[in-house]
Amino acid sequence: MNLQIIIPVYNRFGYLAPLLDQLADQTLRPSRVVIVDHGTESLLLDDRWPFQVEILKRSSELWFTAATNAGLAHARLESPGFLVILNDDVVLGSNDWLARLVELAAEPDTIVASAALDEHERVLYGGVRLRAATFSYRIDDRGRDYASIDKSPRNCDVLPTRGIVFHTSVWDRVGPLDEVGLPHYASDYEWTARAKKQGVRLIMARNVFLITTKVPRFRCASLSFAAELTDFMRSKHKKGSLPVVYAFASRVFRQPYRSGFLSVHVLKCVLACMLRQLAWKARFCRSKAWRPRNVTN
Repeated sequence: MNLQIIIPVYNRFGYLAPLLDQLADQTLRPSRVVIVDHGTESLLLDDRWPFQVEILKRSSELWFTAATNAGLAHARLESPGFLVILNDDVVLGSNDWLARLVELAAEPDTIVASAALDEHERVLYGGVRLRAATFSYRIDDRGRDYASIDKSPRNCDVLPTRGIVFHTSVWDRVGPLDEVGLPHYASDYEWTARAKKQGVRLIMARNVFLITTKVPRFRCASLSFAAELTDFMRSKHKKGSLPVVYAFASRVFRQPYRSGFLSVHVLKCVLACMLRQLAWKARFCRSKAWRPRNVTN
């Protein structure tokens, strides 16, 4: 069986070797792992795994969507089989993780995603359904303990690509992810929504899971409120920015973002910018905390 895994990475290489070790322990091993390195640093790996590991070096100007497309297109040059898109910062929940997903994905015109948990084994993704009236989505069992949920598979409206399996015939039918309109965020939802519109079934497999490792990040606001607001108005790479919201609404919900929801969204984001500015200033002031002067007698 031809089974290829695509893992896009950007200057974060510490998770790769442990993940490859997990894949080597799977009851169903991949034929090849294609790592799309689109960072500014060079990735080097030793050759100790029982499958081919290929590093595909691409421009650092790429974002997630284009990097994923590059990996998928490269993998598609091989004979037909199964393709897997996988995040690097995950821990697979069992040694038959791949085998169970491939079993479901073997059904014609099917895309299967793994349930995703946080480090406390609470559900992050257990099935996703769209709410067209409010331009939002609902995640089944979000925040619940994984042990307490029903493990039967769920039909979904969209799927995340952090652990997703499909046959090459689905890729040939649906085409690449939208790297122009959604170069970073929400491209997975757009691609799977497009697939469903073309008759592809979307399944969340809840009897298998992966754990997402949260990387601690220090979030610092821009010194300029105007610069941050400009980024919100124009950037295609900022989560929740107007270009991303417009593209998400038109491509996933197939309708323009209504004025009332747009006004609320802009207000929420402006307030969030202001709060980040205040938080940054508070951290700055604490770093310059007052210290008592030396007093001499």
